Amino acid sequence: MRRAQRMIIALLIAVSAGVGTPAQAVTSTGTTGCFEWEDNGTSVTITGGSTCVGTATIPATISVGGRNHAVTAIATDAFRDNVALTSVVFPNSVTTIGNSAFLGDSNLASVTFGSGLRSIGTSAFYGATSLTTISLPNAPITIGDHAFDGTANVSRVNLGTGVTSIGKYAFANNTSLLAISVPNSTTSIGDYAFQSNTSLSSVTLGSGLTAIGKYAFAGDSAITAISIPNHVLTIGDYAFYNNLSLTSLNLGTGLVSIGSSTFYGASSLTSVSIPNSVTSIGDYAFYGSDEIGTALTKVSIGTGLTNIGNFVFASNTNLTNVDLPSTLVRMSGSAFQGDLALKVSMQWKTGYALLGWNTADDYNGDSYVGDSLNTYLSDGGSALFSQWIENGTCSGGGTITVVNNVVTGHNSCVGFVALPTGTTAIDDQALKDNPLLTEVSIPTSIVSIGFSAFEGDTGIQLTVQPRTAYNFAGWSETEEFAGTIYSGAQLSTYLSDGRLALYPKWDYDQSWASATARTLKVKKTYSAKVLAGKISLSIPTKATISVVTSTATKKYCVKSGSSVKALKTGNCLVTFKIQRPKTSLGVKPPLQSIVMQLIVKP
Repeated sequence: MRRAQRMIIALLIAVSAGVGTPAQAVTSTGTTGCFEWEDNGTSVTITGGSTCVGTATIPATISVGGRNHAVTAIATDAFRDNVALTSVVFPNSVTTIGNSAFLGDSNLASVTFGSGLRSIGTSAFYGATSLTTISLPNAPITIGDHAFDGTANVSRVNLGTGVTSIGKYAFANNTSLLAISVPNSTTSIGDYAFQSNTSLSSVTLGSGLTAIGKYAFAGDSAITAISIPNHVLTIGDYAFYNNLSLTSLNLGTGLVSIGSSTFYGASSLTSVSIPNSVTSIGDYAFYGSDEIGTALTKVSIGTGLTNIGNFVFASNTNLTNVDLPSTLVRMSGSAFQGDLALKVSMQWKTGYALLGWNTADDYNGDSYVGDSLNTYLSDGGSALFSQWIENGTCSGGGTITVVNNVVTGHNSCVGFVALPTGTTAIDDQALKDNPLLTEVSIPTSIVSIGFSAFEGDTGIQLTVQPRTAYNFAGWSETEEFAGTIYSGAQLSTYLSDGRLALYPKWDYDQSWASATARTLKVKKTYSAKVLAGKISLSIPTKATISVVTSTATKKYCVKSGSSVKALKTGNCLVTFKIQRPKTSLGVKPPLQSIVMQLIVKP
């Protein structure tokens, strides 16, 4: 026991005296050629090169005490303001280029990076105005703030396949840069990263990107198209500010937030589609131009948005078509200010109809809908709040009676009422002698309005709910749609006078069918009903449908029995012929023909 104790005590004394601890590295410095360096015992950092002239080829190793140590880093300010330097070549061993390492080297025209590079420091090549090309290796590299800021003559940048992040102002003020492709490995683009690159016209953003910083591409007036990847969650304030040539914008399906003034002044943009994932849009995000006007005509907003802030779509003087989601609760009164041609439509909420937009959140203020809403928004005013009413409920009191999807009567229905979805008809005289009934919202399921259904309802208005792929043309006295088609004031008079039954006329909108819906696969055969379904062409109950292919496109598709067979890649003209059944009076409606260009692909 005593012997063991003595051994433990001896060991403790030895440890306290430093026995067994590793030797600390001794730093040494030196000069090799025009390079000043510092060694830490295992690797070398180049600390200076102020005397280097022309081409500086950084050595891969430096002999220190008879041993070759790898050169792994370039220190802060190492070659700063060396105007005699024209070219630099890095070995594969260099992993880090320090802050301001080549800042102000105005005659540096060529840089060759090694495959081991992992980090480029802040302002590393700031102001290297003689550089024309930047090509990075395929490695996981972080690019620091201002790294290539002000390299005004760089026209080509190759970021390789491994860059993980691009810092603030990293490539800002590069007025000669023509194109940039951000690799899939990059997760973030810093604030001002590509700001004021006025010649930049082509931008490709990689699929790994999750965030785009504020002012990232601000002032890049030559960019024509931007596609935001699906993994991007946020786009910062002013990110694409004054992108005057931007004509095409695709926002990814994962986008959550669009910052303030993000696309301010994108005056060439013709349409904007906000995905359902977006829950926040900052003020002035798509503000137009007070001086030159804008090309924006159509805006579609996804179901994730509940509020539209100040001046978001203001000063877009040609904006005519705005589709708002049923989820929208609040709009700033200035959201569409100055949009003189504005026409707003609202998506329908299942089981409800929009009563209007009210200036008070308790709905005790002024209410606007239709043309009055368009005018209010264009003029600008206080905030508005959406007000919905349940289908079948009359806004001023009273009820309607619906039996087996047919409106059969009412109990003092006052004001506005939306008929329940699935209602197929309004019975004869069902809503007559009710002058306090002002407006009825008609679902697309309605096939007829009975005789004298609204007789005595002076000033009655009918609004027909939107139907996918169709435009509502008006109301006809005949099922075959012969004679006068009634709408507007003429319809109101017709209804209150108590005349014949009416039938809704819908016209198919060929422009609705997307290229995807119109695409056929080579060597595949499609029945008439399948083709009609692809393009959302509605076939009435008991109607027959047939197809005819054009001889002009017979090398691309042909009629095969009652179907269409796709032959080879090209455009295929198909005529759909729809024959509705005879009316209740035994009249055969005219044959309806719809010509559609389909696309055959492999």
